[in-house]
Amino acid sequence: MMDNRILLVDDDEEICEEIKGILNDEGFRVTVVHDGIAAVKLFDSREFDLIILDLKIPGIPGIEILRHVKGKRPSAKVLVVTGRPVKDICDRDRNSDIFSDDPEQIELFDKADGFVGKPFDVEILLARIKTLV
Repeated sequence: MMDNRILLVDDDEEICEEIKGILNDEGFRVTVVHDGIAAVKLFDSREFDLIILDLKIPGIPGIEILRHVKGKRPSAKVLVVTGRPVKDICDRDRNSDIFSDDPEQIELFDKADGFVGKPFDVEILLARIKTLV
């Protein structure tokens, strides 16, 4: 049985409960927060094997949390959950037009360990998580 600790950061409480239930059933220990300030505090005070991070959250934006996490612990695994089509982020070469004018997208591409689009397929989400932990 797995004993991996996951920090789930998303302001959608319904999605969080659904993901937490699925991951608990798979043997993961999940801590949920709904804003960026709580996410940073928890990350700074506890060890997590994976952070599942929505980019659009209150308090501190997801991209800032990603910067904080990777700046403090570069080896930390971060799976970004986004409403933006994942194809736009993942299927492009970093030198392509989508990234050339958007430094934030370049940083996302460079720092995140994976991406899952919303709405997500549970099996895809689980597969991405299991490859990262």
